[in-house]
Amino acid sequence: MTTTKPAKTRSLRLTESDGCDILTITETVELRKGPKVTTTHYRCEKLAVRGETAFRLHKLVDADEEATAYDVLLNGLRSECSCPAGIYRGNLAPCKHVAALNKLREHGRI
Repeated sequence: MTTTKPAKTRSLRLTESDGCDILTITETVELRKGPKVTTTHYRCEKLAVRGETAFRLHKLVDADEEATAYDVLLNGLRSECSCPAGIYRGNLAPCKHVAALNKLREHGRI
């Protein structure tokens, strides 16, 4: 018996709020019982790294949640992210943070 992964779509938006760039990533997973939509907001901080494009994404959370930040280095196929998916997968498949920032860079937004 083979199982297939549920179809996943991702959208992103970059906005500005109080002088800070806010990255919003929305993921929709199609499940048998209906779609599951997850939206996550990050404050996007550009990091000064010699000759590289790097960012720190600060996850915006409710007061009762623990704050999290991920460091993302954009370097083509060698891009890296410090999130659990980025560490686990390495360069096999980009995590949502690398994919989102690469797409924004491709469109000249960052």
